[in-house]
Amino acid sequence: MASLSPDSIVRKNEDIFTGMIDNELVAMNIQNGKYYHLNETGARIFALLEEPRSIAEICRELEGSFKVAGDRCFRDVMDFIREMADFDLVSAG
Repeated sequence: MASLSPDSIVRKNEDIFTGMIDNELVAMNIQNGKYYHLNETGARIFALLEEPRSIAEICRELEGSFKVAGDRCFRDVMDFIREMADFDLVSAG
């Protein structure tokens, strides 16, 4: 994956199915049949990705909802996006 910056645009991949099970978001990659449980923060990010957004936009939303500082938010969101990209759930560039 290309290096990420606050201006990097993140997109949810098209072959992803999401649903709620026992108050947790589950994301399934239809192509490989694997599924992933997402915590509250991960679920919020996935909800924000109904439309492509920059990492900066995601962080602005999360900072208000979760009371997290800007630098910490950026690092955590970048780590999450990288992990989700490794699972082919999102793409960023």
